[in-house]
Amino acid sequence: MKAPAVHASLAAGRKYPLPLPTGLGHEAAGIVEMIGPGVTDFRVGDHVVYMNAGVGAYTSRRNVPAEKLARIPEGIDDETPVAVFFKAMTAQYLVRKTFPVKKGNIVVVHAAAGGVGRILSGWTKALGATVIGTAGSPEKCRIAINAGCDHAVNYSEEDWIDQVINASDGRKADVVYDSVGKNTFLGSLDCTAKFGMVVLYGAASGPAPSIDPELLNKKGCLFLTRPSVFPHNADPVTFRENAAEVFEAMQRGYFKA
Repeated sequence: MKAPAVHASLAAGRKYPLPLPTGLGHEAAGIVEMIGPGVTDFRVGDHVVYMNAGVGAYTSRRNVPAEKLARIPEGIDDETPVAVFFKAMTAQYLVRKTFPVKKGNIVVVHAAAGGVGRILSGWTKALGATVIGTAGSPEKCRIAINAGCDHAVNYSEEDWIDQVINASDGRKADVVYDSVGKNTFLGSLDCTAKFGMVVLYGAASGPAPSIDPELLNKKGCLFLTRPSVFPHNADPVTFRENAAEVFEAMQRGYFKA
């Protein structure tokens, strides 16, 4: 498979170590050049994308198991999905599986100016939610608004929690998507409505602090979960169904690539 466009999403260090020496890149798009024995899902010339075939996407050609591939629909070039595929697949399970967002929900998206954050902001807005994004600077807040947030709050400011709550006229969030971790996690609990959910799916500022489960009760019988993208795409059928949702959202303009 030739890979004309590649985008890497690597998290190095102690949290997500890679064995050395190693290739680079988790995701790529390309054109099928050869088919192995028993493969019936694809044909030579198909445009495909992957995100979970092991590191090594920064190659000109690569053998990839067929079950790791999803076909790119006609009308979408290779460069567009590969630029956002991993991030969009993350957003897909967050808004469709972890907490199915619906019209009228109040949604808080931390790091709304980031790759996943921008997709989450646009997608949840398209589903009818009121979206409050947070980011670490005034410029990033402007990016969050451009991505689809109704309001944007600078979480570097001391009163950011009050600002988030006031942005929705005092109504707390049905769900908080938190990829920041250490610097926002406890505040996320304070932004969440009774019986609401905090979705911790990253740790950009460091691991979230450990808490006594009783704190979730005291904050309003909250739900807390720590999901990740690969278990949500562990089998080929589910992976391709999820990818199809991503491509549909992309074609509908739910988020900006």
